[in-house]
Amino acid sequence: MFGIHNYGSFIAAVLVFQLIPGAGTISILNATARNGMGGGMKAVFGTLSGDLVYMCAAVLGLAAILSAIPGCWPVPSGSGPGICAGWVSDC
Repeated sequence: MFGIHNYGSFIAAVLVFQLIPGAGTISILNATARNGMGGGMKAVFGTLSGDLVYMCAAVLGLAAILSAIPGCWPVPSGSGPGICAGWVSDC
């Protein structure tokens, strides 16, 4: 169905995207610079935990469920800020 038509461009794009740090990398570097190795490790585990949640949601087909039943959308959209507020209040 989908194929790579120009491997040179594909490899160049992959290399560019791998060289540019993302938001997760920036937040880990920031936490390490401010709080030392312990803070950096907490940021790493937090980032990995968030990635795990997203991967599990993808495996379970959360997007398909939310598009089929729009009334379910307040549950994930409301729980995210609540989790962040609880995490910030613990700091």
